[in-house]
Amino acid sequence: MAIPATDAVQAIAFLRHLFKPYTDGFIEIRPLSKHKPHANRTTYRIPECLKGEAGQALSQHIISLAMRGYDVYVGVCPRVAPEGPGRKLGKDAIEQVGAVWVDLDSKVEGASSQVLLDTCDIVVSTGNGWHGYKILSSPKLCKSARERTTLEYRIRDFADKLLPGTDNVSNVDRILRVPGTLNWKDADNPKAVTLLKGGGIKPTYKQSLLVEMLDDERLDALLASAKAGELGHAIPMIRHASGRYTGCLDTFFLEVEQACIKSKADARWSFLLDVVRADLPEIMEHYFGR
Repeated sequence: MAIPATDAVQAIAFLRHLFKPYTDGFIEIRPLSKHKPHANRTTYRIPECLKGEAGQALSQHIISLAMRGYDVYVGVCPRVAPEGPGRKLGKDAIEQVGAVWVDLDSKVEGASSQVLLDTCDIVVSTGNGWHGYKILSSPKLCKSARERTTLEYRIRDFADKLLPGTDNVSNVDRILRVPGTLNWKDADNPKAVTLLKGGGIKPTYKQSLLVEMLDDERLDALLASAKAGELGHAIPMIRHASGRYTGCLDTFFLEVEQACIKSKADARWSFLLDVVRADLPEIMEHYFGR
């Protein structure tokens, strides 16, 4: 099975454009899968999470989820509080809306990407259709059920005027796909989720120490998820050719990073790099197969 490429640059460029109107709030990233173990939703504070190294870590975590077989979604509007006990859920978590949007299925009569490219500021190809976003001049506040309902009518009206028959995705707590990831709806035929329009200036990332020393670009994404504590445990434990076992995957990748740092600083620590290099093949097979 050929798996399309992922793209962290598309992911962060999209998020920066979509959340540019906001000065506060939290971005919600939600991984979903019918075939994989449950993965936690995570939240990130605006605007700090979109800048510099924080933005790179966010986008790499998103790509890690996609590479591991998850459909990755983002809350279109910022949440008022981070993930955790007692926080507001659903529509109650939305108090500002900075865009209107549309979900256009490729099976709808007259549907094409051009319909959205001509009218929207951001256009994403999902593999089975397109998402389009029109950024408002300024975020609209919606702190009551009545105000949220008024904005949902506006979102639906935007979609209806573009093309009749679009999916009704006007709820303000809507989640939609992140470009640069993969559409795993058909697990045997994953499709690329691609940013067709929007994003502005696209960032460039310097090569990380892990990629430099171990020559595998997938490691950056896995390390980002490990730092977020999202890789969890391998059950059963992974047995390496060396005879060693790995249970906690977060710890493994943090140790890989430390091995690279120490080996780079002092050649006397190079034996640490030899250890992780020997154990890495079974870890990567755990995620990606042979």
